[in-house]
Amino acid sequence: MRKRLLVIVLVVSTLATLASSAIRGHATVNYPDVEGCSAGCTVAAAGWPFPYLADYPGLSPAGRTSLMEALTGSDHVLWTSFVATWVAWTAAVGALTYLLRRRRGPEKRRRPRGMR
Repeated sequence: MRKRLLVIVLVVSTLATLASSAIRGHATVNYPDVEGCSAGCTVAAAGWPFPYLADYPGLSPAGRTSLMEALTGSDHVLWTSFVATWVAWTAAVGALTYLLRRRRGPEKRRRPRGMR
């Protein structure tokens, strides 16, 4: 039961992390190969609580970013922020699962049919 619950928590937190890419924002990123961004520039970003998708100036449509554009290579995935976002969602889903299971009380153990 615990392994199944752990897998469920990990899957839900991964889906929540990917779904958070619908939340738009801005991030400051360094692109040494783009003129004017070597010291950092503010670009469109997506992801919550830490923006992990960043618009790549000059390559993708300006002012927007998405998972699909990141998969095609026109936007960048900020992997450190992605992992931090995933850890935050995993902690939130894990805490919620713990609280809900604790509130529900101990599960009744099933006895095999022959022992009733």
